[in-house]
Amino acid sequence: ATGATPPAACPFLVSTRVQSCQAAPIAKLIPRSDDPACRCNGDAHRYCELFLERAHPHAEREAEPAADGTEVPIPPEVCCAPNHMWLDVGADGSCHVGVDAFLSRVVGPVDAVTFLSGRGPSAPSVVLTLVGAELPLAFPHPIDVTSVNAALRTHPGVLTADPYRRGWLFEGTILGEERGYGDPTVGLLRGGRARAWMRAEVRRLSEVVHGLLAERVADLGPTMADGGDFAEGLARYLDRRELLRVLSLFFVTPPPPGP
Repeated sequence: ATGATPPAACPFLVSTRVQSCQAAPIAKLIPRSDDPACRCNGDAHRYCELFLERAHPHAEREAEPAADGTEVPIPPEVCCAPNHMWLDVGADGSCHVGVDAFLSRVVGPVDAVTFLSGRGPSAPSVVLTLVGAELPLAFPHPIDVTSVNAALRTHPGVLTADPYRRGWLFEGTILGEERGYGDPTVGLLRGGRARAWMRAEVRRLSEVVHGLLAERVADLGPTMADGGDFAEGLARYLDRRELLRVLSLFFVTPPPPGP
C-alpha cells in the first residue's frame, strides 16, 4: 500500500560483488576478489586451463619453426635458461617456469613429474622420470612459488606435449630487489640471442649423438631425422649410458663454484 514501510533487510544478509568466468562450461558466480595473487586479476590468467582451451591466443606459437630457420621454436615472451627451462614474466610480476621444446623433443613423453619445491621463495626444482632414468631440473634463479601444475602428476605427458602452455611447471611472483633478490632474468636468453643459442644447441646435440653412435657397430637407425638433426623422442633410442651422457651435458645445471 502507498506509504507502507518497506520490510527491513535480514540482519544476517551480507552483500558482496560477484564475478563469473565465461570460459567455464557452466556459469558459476563466485565472490569477486581484488587480491593481486588471484590468477584471474592479472597476467597469470594466460596459463589458466580454461583460458587456454577457450581463448588460446597463442595456440600455434610453438607449432611451427621460426621464419629464420630455427628448428626448435621459442615463444618471444619467454627467457631461456642454459638447462632448457624457461621463464615468462608478466607485466604484473607474475611468472611461470617450464621446460622448452628442445628438452621436450629430446626426452619425449615422461613417465612421472615429481615437484621438489613447494610454496615460498625457492629455485623451482623438479625431477622427471623417463625411460628408466631420472632427470633433475632446477631453475637457476629463485621466485616466490605460489603453486605447481598439479595436473602433471596424473598426466605427465602434457609437460612435453605442450611445454609452453598447459605443460608449465611452477607459478609464482618475482621476489624483487626490495626483498634482497636480484633480477631472475639475469643470465637468461631471449629473442634473437635465444634463437641463435637454440640453433647451436641443436647442432651440438647432433654432434654428440653422432659421436655416441659412432661407437656402436650397428647403423644409426632412427636416431637421426632428415638433414642430420636429432629425432623426436631421441631418449628412447639411446641406451642408459648414452642417455645419461646426453642428459648431463644439456639439462643438468652444474652447482655454483665454491667460495
